[in-house]
Amino acid sequence: MATSHEHADDDLDSEMIELLVGDLRCPSCGSAFAVDGVSLTFTASRDVALSCQCARCGAGSTMTISINNASLSAELTPGEAFRFSQLRPLHDGDLASMRALLRSYRGDMLTLLD
Repeated sequence: MATSHEHADDDLDSEMIELLVGDLRCPSCGSAFAVDGVSLTFTASRDVALSCQCARCGAGSTMTISINNASLSAELTPGEAFRFSQLRPLHDGDLASMRALLRSYRGDMLTLLD
């Protein structure tokens, strides 16, 4: 019987697959890969091995995605690390905007986070 921890891991794996597959297409026929035709495996070096099977033509592809472990926080999951690696870096303007927002905000923290 699957535990809630295993279900949480499955959810994270599905989320990571969706992030990684994105707009990938089969190199043989050009069809988009379906998320249910993709599996991932974390290697010993914390790289991600992504295996895709095309639902249309049956061709298979395997790719390895390296995650720079030196830049990861120990508190990030591999999916979170990948998601954050795709964002643009913060700039001085971003910081100034956030400071202005926080200075003028009069609600509580929970409302701010919604």
